[in-house]
Amino acid sequence: MLRLFAKHSLLVVCLAVMLEEAGVPLPIPTDVMIVFAGAASVRSFSHLVLLFSLLSVASVTGASVLYAIVRRGGRPLVERFGRYVHLGPAQLARGERMLERGGWSAIAVGRAIPGLRYGTVVACGLLNVPYHRFVTAHLVGSS
Repeated sequence: MLRLFAKHSLLVVCLAVMLEEAGVPLPIPTDVMIVFAGAASVRSFSHLVLLFSLLSVASVTGASVLYAIVRRGGRPLVERFGRYVHLGPAQLARGERMLERGGWSAIAVGRAIPGLRYGTVVACGLLNVPYHRFVTAHLVGSS
């Protein structure tokens, strides 16, 4: 298993990041994998740039999957079951207003804070943030 990881570490790390960003829980945090992949590529600047670029693409791809799922099916779920967790139309409207006021920078900061990463993606999908705004803020906050 370790030999396989060493041989295909870049592919494994990118796939793990994509899955985790899409909301799939993994047994090993991807942050740990990224640290090891970065340490392995520190000898070559071009490999480090490639790692950064591929991880950014994997992160955006995975987060876009979660964003699309929540944007398509999140509202009906909240309208149906939100009352059980004190989340209704008034709270959604308040969240939309707060996101409009904070806007792009609020999304970027939310992505940069470890405990809020996935919640930010879910909130963006649920509150119908335009996709182009979500992706650019995601890239800045995740980089």
